[in-house]
Amino acid sequence: MEKLDDAQIQTQLGILGVDQASNPALYHLLADVFEYPSPEPWEIRPDPDSGSVFFWNPESSESTWSHPHESAIFDTRDAFFDTWQNAPEEPPDLEAFNQDIDRWLTHWEDEAQIELSMWREVRPESDADEDEPQESYFYRKGTDETRWDHPRFSVQPLLETKFRLLSRLKEDEFREFTTMS
Repeated sequence: MEKLDDAQIQTQLGILGVDQASNPALYHLLADVFEYPSPEPWEIRPDPDSGSVFFWNPESSESTWSHPHESAIFDTRDAFFDTWQNAPEEPPDLEAFNQDIDRWLTHWEDEAQIELSMWREVRPESDADEDEPQESYFYRKGTDETRWDHPRFSVQPLLETKFRLLSRLKEDEFREFTTMS
């Protein structure tokens, strides 16, 4: 199962508190994240008992009912409400509207840079008796969090999701479609 169908998208967005009837522009914007295949390496799996879907990461064996980019969805929702208060009506000042979007994009980019700057690569020293060098890992300053893969592999896809979603608001075609819905 690569993508969710319309009913599954509606269920997933409903879980996130987004209803098509009450805010069609926001619904249409956020539904976009579910219309693409799930982010690598995540897979969408049906639950045989409930019929609902869950997300499974075969590399880590992690599973979750929440979309792997749920935080990006919530961030985009918040930016949507801040930027387009009168949705689905056309923004009264398109230049200010686009500047607000750019402000959010810059804010998210700054947040991502700060997050990445908190991580340090640790390269264990190899003992002379060892045949193979020890694998390096990443440590987040101020926490006990560690990981084997570079943090950019989780930060960058979330940033790209937020950019892709919010940037759609700048598209005349998107706003025209949502105002007609």
